[in-house]
Amino acid sequence: MASMIIPKDWKEVELGSALKRIKKPVDLDSPTMYREIGIRSHGKGIFYKEERTGESIGEKSVFWVEPDCFVVNIVFAWEQAIAKTTINEKGMIASHRFPMFKPVQGKLDLDYLVYFFNTPRGKYLLGLASPGGAGRNKTLGQQEFLNLTIPLPLYDEQHKVVEILSTWDKAIAQTEQLISTKKKIQKGLMQQLLTGQVRLPGFDGKWKEYRLGDLGNFSKGSGISKSELVQDGIPCIRYGEIYTTHHFVIKKFYSFIPPEIAAASKQIYAGDILFAGSGETAEEIGKCVAYIGKEVAYAGGDVIILRLSKGNPVFMGYLLNHETVRRQRYRLAQGDSIVHIYERYLKDITIPFPPTNEQQEIARVLQNYDEEIDLYERKLSVLKQQKKGLMQKLLTGQIRVKV
Repeated sequence: MASMIIPKDWKEVELGSALKRIKKPVDLDSPTMYREIGIRSHGKGIFYKEERTGESIGEKSVFWVEPDCFVVNIVFAWEQAIAKTTINEKGMIASHRFPMFKPVQGKLDLDYLVYFFNTPRGKYLLGLASPGGAGRNKTLGQQEFLNLTIPLPLYDEQHKVVEILSTWDKAIAQTEQLISTKKKIQKGLMQQLLTGQVRLPGFDGKWKEYRLGDLGNFSKGSGISKSELVQDGIPCIRYGEIYTTHHFVIKKFYSFIPPEIAAASKQIYAGDILFAGSGETAEEIGKCVAYIGKEVAYAGGDVIILRLSKGNPVFMGYLLNHETVRRQRYRLAQGDSIVHIYERYLKDITIPFPPTNEQQEIARVLQNYDEEIDLYERKLSVLKQQKKGLMQKLLTGQIRVKV
């Protein structure tokens, strides 16, 4: 990565002149309970491990966590496993893999440093100080880290940059909390509405029970490997995307194939329910999603298709992912390292089945929550992009702030 052009009044500062290592060894007491910290990669910060006795920790070299320190996981520093400790971690411990550094008075704002190391330039420098091979073999050298030089404005400007970026962090955190709250409310509504515990106004008739095999016909997708995907082509869905990308209803496609691959694949139609036929865990096997669009689209191998003859597909997308159905799928899963579920087993899953007009109304209520969640998730994406752009400009001096 090319060297940065920085403003004339900024300085290239060696970290060893701005940080000092803090080491307060813990004399572990066998029956005493201790809580260790960990650090997530990609700048996701500190997390707390389960409490353990000194005896269970054993001979491991550990240190008391000091507040207001820059702390780094030397094994995953190259993946931006960095953080700033706070008063919340006082009294906790950290292994020798998490060295802590205090700033030299008046030279370095630690929040600024954390922001810097979460930029592409910062990641590059952490990788530079982590010699070795790949993965866990890339270990941060502490002296190499202290030998790194980073571009710094004066302390007051650092602090002002932190104030601006922290405003975006607060907005991001508030939006994430709103999304979490909306999802919890929706989950509670699903539990009540999809089981008949609570009925919507105007509905009081008795629900029936059906086998999935009585509600439509099953078939399988075919083909479509990752190497066959193209940037611009005919939409398709692969079984892995049912786990990772789609929830309840397909809202947009993320994979595409050329016409010659589509000709050998299985077309899907509006109203189809698509199940993931393979997966890594029995708990998640058979996750499904409803297709309600009008585009011509195709399903890859290990996708099981239920073409409904009865039922509202959106309602079915919610119901078939509910806990009562998930437990049935779990019992039907086959295999260990790779888990499968087959059409012949899915046919025998039983579900509660309200009248069609009640299904439609339940689907409408749950979709309203989905639309609100989508709105907040789009807002969250915008906020994150704005913050990323601001970091790039503020931490390189492309944009200056008044102090």
